[in-house]
Amino acid sequence: MISKIIIIITALIIIYSYIRLAIMYLSFKKKELPTSAYERVIALTKESNGIHLVETKSTFNSYNIRRKVIKLNSSTYNSKGIFPNLIATIFSSYSLINNNFLNILSKFNFSLRYLTIIPLLAIIVSSIVTTPADAKIALIILIIFLIYLYYLYDLNYQAISNLKEKPEELINELNNYIVCSKLFFFAIFLETLAISLILLGF
Repeated sequence: MISKIIIIITALIIIYSYIRLAIMYLSFKKKELPTSAYERVIALTKESNGIHLVETKSTFNSYNIRRKVIKLNSSTYNSKGIFPNLIATIFSSYSLINNNFLNILSKFNFSLRYLTIIPLLAIIVSSIVTTPADAKIALIILIIFLIYLYYLYDLNYQAISNLKEKPEELINELNNYIVCSKLFFFAIFLETLAISLILLGF
């Protein structure tokens, strides 16, 4: 019973975090800044060598860690909206730091995106647990998710905190992004605890 309550609380935290990000996107969809997303990247990375900015036809924006390539889709690249500027700032902040988590991911030619679907996958994993054997497998998966989200939160906090020229008009949004990243980690921690309780018979 306790484990089920924790799983429900976890799902609510995850949904709340996604809604918080969605509201931030919708609230600033039409509000514009003097700087476009690509100009923001250029301004933040002007003192760094080896960082590339590419306009892509892909639906998603991403940052390729190994190649240090910031890929912005066409609607984001030239946009002066707050949200595109936020994405540009976050990816630029990744490219400017030396982080062990990034170094590990770079070995797999990994690309980071603005939004992670791991918390949603965690909800699915927990929801299909019906037997102790299922719980053991779910626990292993959730521990992997937990480790990833911890280091992702640490990366976001470190990268954004270390920005030398933090855009004043984006401070609230950047802080909100860090909070959501922390909430995702906390939610998966609770979910891991819930599955552990199931294995212990609670």
